[in-house]
Amino acid sequence: MPIGLVVAMLVGAQATSGAAPIEDKHVRARIALMNSQKYALEGLIALSSGRVPYDSRAARNLRKQLLATTKDIDRRFRKQRDDPNSHAKPEVWIYWDDFKARAKRAEAATKAVKTWSLEDLRGSLPNLIRACHSCHQSFREHVNEFTTH
Repeated sequence: MPIGLVVAMLVGAQATSGAAPIEDKHVRARIALMNSQKYALEGLIALSSGRVPYDSRAARNLRKQLLATTKDIDRRFRKQRDDPNSHAKPEVWIYWDDFKARAKRAEAATKAVKTWSLEDLRGSLPNLIRACHSCHQSFREHVNEFTTH
């Protein structure tokens, strides 16, 4: 899925989510980047788990989307910008060198994802998931979303 389409979907989803609009264009871009990565990773997980029949072309495209965005993580977070709808903790900027190192690990883990076969994807995807979780555990506010079930 082209990144432009993902961004357009995210902007549309934000408009209907009930959340206050994000005024800062840099925070919007940062959130769009993270959401793009989330959706690409969810797609790879669906392929890896068998919830979706394995398609190496789809897996390659999702990996390409992640490659295009993981290299921009530190650039999107470089300047501290606050917004009530941003889930970035202040620790991102307090521990900037650690944050950058983790972003680079996520980029390296993305490069190491293999999409030639289902077995390759299953063997290489866990390192990327661990890299994402490692950063989010330290630098992302965990939002309790309201559920109805």
